Amino acid sequence: EPEEVYQFFGMSKKTFKMTLGALYKQHKINFAKEGIVLIEQQ
Repeated sequence: EPEEVYQFFGMSKKTFKMTLGALYKQHKINFAKEGIVLIEQQ
C-alpha cells in the first residue's frame, strides 16, 4: 500500500520504486524470492 511505503520510508511509492530501479541498474541490489538483496561490493 502507498501509505505503508510512506510511513516506513518517508517517501512516495513512486519515488521508492524509482530508487529501487536506479539501484538495480547500478547492480547494487538484486530481486529474489525472499525480497530485495544488497549485492556485496568488493
